[in-house]
Amino acid sequence: MHILYFSWEENCKIDMLDALSRMGCPCFLITAPQNNYLDNPDLLNIVYQAAMDSHCDIIFSFNYLPVVAEAAERAKIPYVSWVYDCPHWSLFSPTVCSPYNYIFIFDKDMLQQVKSNGATHVFHLPLAVNVHRLAPLLEQNCSYDDAVSFVGSLYENNTYRQIQYLPEQLHGYIDGILASQQQIWGQNLLPDLITPEIIQMLNNYIKYDRSPLCPIPEQLFYVNMLQAELTCRERVEYLNMLSQIFDVALYSASDQILCPKVRHCGTVHYTTEMPFVFAHSKINLNISLRSITSGIPLRALDIMGCGGFLLSNYQPELNDYFSNGVEYVYFESSQDLLAKTDYYMSHPKERAEIAANGHARIISDFSYEHQIHQIFSSL
Repeated sequence: MHILYFSWEENCKIDMLDALSRMGCPCFLITAPQNNYLDNPDLLNIVYQAAMDSHCDIIFSFNYLPVVAEAAERAKIPYVSWVYDCPHWSLFSPTVCSPYNYIFIFDKDMLQQVKSNGATHVFHLPLAVNVHRLAPLLEQNCSYDDAVSFVGSLYENNTYRQIQYLPEQLHGYIDGILASQQQIWGQNLLPDLITPEIIQMLNNYIKYDRSPLCPIPEQLFYVNMLQAELTCRERVEYLNMLSQIFDVALYSASDQILCPKVRHCGTVHYTTEMPFVFAHSKINLNISLRSITSGIPLRALDIMGCGGFLLSNYQPELNDYFSNGVEYVYFESSQDLLAKTDYYMSHPKERAEIAANGHARIISDFSYEHQIHQIFSSL
């Protein structure tokens, strides 16, 4: 299988290229970081010409890129995109209906949305971990040694927080539905609560420009806006709660003022630093971005792939693929999080056994080679 790989300098590039090399798949690489992928005739021509010159069997990218889809259709070559962002607005491009698209999505709820947009070749595929890259790193000594750690943004600069004014009644309604959603993981309440009347009210205070190149439904725009705000509230609340009792390290570029007792450690590089954080933290938290309503966040897989102990919010697909209390542990509320953090901090043997089981499952079922075979078998 000869592959034209289009990269936007995503974190997973080095791991995907390594896996394809191990599988004996020649790759021709094009790199165009942070470009316009919706409407870019020059880039379209570059990809098309590269496809013709390389005589590739497929074009591949992480995330769905409409310009690449157009180039693939012009060249009459299958375009494989493996989506790991959620939300991923490019999936609302009319180009998703191309018969040359093969779209792989890690979140089952998002997959159903893409099918309803008219895409035909759409498949569910969890994300992957490069176990070959991580194995030698896990044998090295390092300076990381945290009790409880979280790697990720606090989402404090989300769109909702940029709104200058909302009427008291509307503000109270939104606070109420966010409080209700915070009590429930695994069921998305917001679409039923963001009614046409609420959308009409929000339109008076928020500027939403619907692009014909990527026509995102108004309701989905507002649901995702509120999911980002809820993510911020939850992450701040949970980290502040735990930091009252435990040493909590936050690896992020987010504002320190939100979590004053948390140790702010700055960002860590995905391939060279983050594995050590996960491997050497006693408890690694996954607090999912709320727009990932079903799928397994990459953070959760990376934690287990590094042999780390994972304590996560309840996530439907995480529970479908992994055994709670055996390969990872989930919590269902802030008090449950506090109780389980306390328990596993004082039970290191159980913690180590669960981490080892999760690591073994990643090696057997979530390697890049394993997932790439799933892709190839679907073409």
